[in-house]
Amino acid sequence: MIDSNVMKTLTRRRLLQFGVGGYLGLNLGSLWQAQAAQPKPVGAQPIKACIFVFLYGGPSQLDTFDPKPDAPLEVRGEFKTISTSAPGVHICEHLPRMAKLMHKVALVRSMHHTAHLHDSGAIHMLTGRPLDGPDRELFTPIPQHFPSYGSAVSALRPNHRCDVPFASLPFVFNNAVQTPCQEG
Repeated sequence: MIDSNVMKTLTRRRLLQFGVGGYLGLNLGSLWQAQAAQPKPVGAQPIKACIFVFLYGGPSQLDTFDPKPDAPLEVRGEFKTISTSAPGVHICEHLPRMAKLMHKVALVRSMHHTAHLHDSGAIHMLTGRPLDGPDRELFTPIPQHFPSYGSAVSALRPNHRCDVPFASLPFVFNNAVQTPCQEG
């Protein structure tokens, strides 16, 4: 019988790890034993909050967090890079304060979409699902079919004590009408 505390922390990723471990001849007990033997980082605390920065039509990734300094001149950003507090991570020279905090940041550079327009791209990036139909800007309201990441995390952590579990700041963005993907 699996302890209820274990079930609370059992995610799809962990379940997949267990399945792969079984295929490789490992079992759940040996996996937990191996994990228990790993040294815990001194002072490590569980994550209490997450700030997801999404710049709707903001500066290019080449001019901020992914400058590609070794890429050809026509591809890379125009600014120099600086080292950060995260080993091996470099960002734009115009973000020196952010560079000092990068050891606390999960910088995801692998996400992308094929949309060419802001509304379609924003919906895909904030829900993980592409906009139904063609790549387009919205001129009439459409219903929101899929939750944003913030509302999904809030729903998965209903007992998490937080005054504001999810918010779009400083405002909910739009072009002609409110872009769906910013609510529940």
